[in-house]
Order: sequence, then C-alpha cells, then structure tokens
Amino acid sequence: IAGCITDKLQAILDFMRRPGSFKILAGLANWLDAQANSLKLLGARRSSSRLQKKASNLRLYSDSNLDEFSDTMRSYVGCNLGFFALLGLLEQPADNRLRGIIGSIAPRAFEPISDEGNSMYSFIVGACTGRGYDDPLMAAARKTLLLYPENCTNRQFDHRGQLKPSPWPDRFGRHGRQSIEVIPIDQRAPHIFIWQEPPRMLKTGANDQTRIAPVGYLLAYWFGRFHGLVADSD
Repeated sequence: IAGCITDKLQAILDFMRRPGSFKILAGLANWLDAQANSLKLLGARRSSSRLQKKASNLRLYSDSNLDEFSDTMRSYVGCNLGFFALLGLLEQPADNRLRGIIGSIAPRAFEPISDEGNSMYSFIVGACTGRGYDDPLMAAARKTLLLYPENCTNRQFDHRGQLKPSPWPDRFGRHGRQSIEVIPIDQRAPHIFIWQEPPRMLKTGANDQTRIAPVGYLLAYWFGRFHGLVADSD
C-alpha cells in the first residue's frame, strides 16, 4: 500500500513539473466564475465575490509552476543549517565512506537552489563532489562574489513595482514579498550571510547606517581559495 501511494504521489509531482501543467487551474477558474455568475443572479453577491476572488488567484497560479512555488516557499534558515552541517562534516578527517555519503547528499540538497549563484553553498558542493574551477556553477558563484557590495552599510532596496512578484505566498503565508527571478546581490541589502534572506525578497534592509560584517563574502572567498575554486588572480 505504501509503495502504491508513493508511486501515485510521484506521478502527481512529475505531472506538476511539466511545462504548462498548472494551466489546468485556468479551467477551474472558469468554472468558479460560472458559479459566481449564477450566485450573483440569485442575489448572493458576497458569495459570488468570494468565488471571483478565488478564480482570479487561480489564474495567477495557472501561469506559474512548481519551481516558482518552491522558490517562494523555501526556508533559507534550513539551507543555512543543512549546508553548514555538511561543511562541518567535510572539513573533519573522515574515511572515504563518509565522504561518499556527503558527496551524495550535497547535490540533492543543492539542486533546488542551483540557479541562484550562491557562492558559499556552490563552493561547498564543488568541494564535496570534485567540481573544477571551470565548472559553470563555480563560475556563477565567483560572479556573485564579484558583485558583493564593497559598501556594507545597511541600506534599503525596494523593487516592488519594478520586478514581477511571485503569485505564491511565502512560508509565512504572506503574498507579494518575493520576485520570480533572483535579485543580484548588489541590489539587495547587505547581510552577514549571503542568503540570510531569500534572494528574491523585493524589499530588503533599512537606511539606518548599520555596518554589516562581510562574513558572507570572506567565508566563501577563502573557502573557495582553499579548494581551488577561486584563483589568486580573481
């Protein structure tokens, strides 16, 4: 029974990951609109308005996909805990069996955020799996380091109205707080860790002149240098 349920769940997830799979929600939105019109004719305007609002939300979701949903809902606190735990294991003397386990865990944990150019996490995965300097993921990680702001005074960035927001709520159920695309690190408020906040947050920081320690840059840079993923010439 458990195997059958797992197979069905996997089939559902596979379907949801296909391009355009969420278009099915547009059909459901049309049906809700029809029901809302019927209720309106019957004088139930409040119920009709609620259904129309649900239909409108479903249309927003129908143009999205499962990756955008997971990007918006992701907890970067969990990412920090997971990758720095792997870092601690990686840097300890260990037999090949343990390092092999770490090497198998790291890519699976990294896959959902592999398009985000996160320097520290990319270098950890590169060190775990033997990726070289010329690997595209390592090049993207170095690009993020190059964009890291030299001015680490806290300041506010507000991209609302400029970037397309995700239609999905974040993990706290709040809408309109994150963009669809990753925001470059030089266009986000500085933080102690690079991904202390989601890299899609539309509004970050405050103009309070607080000085932020550039730990996110220094830790990633020297770790990358140690493992040959950042060259002296960089």
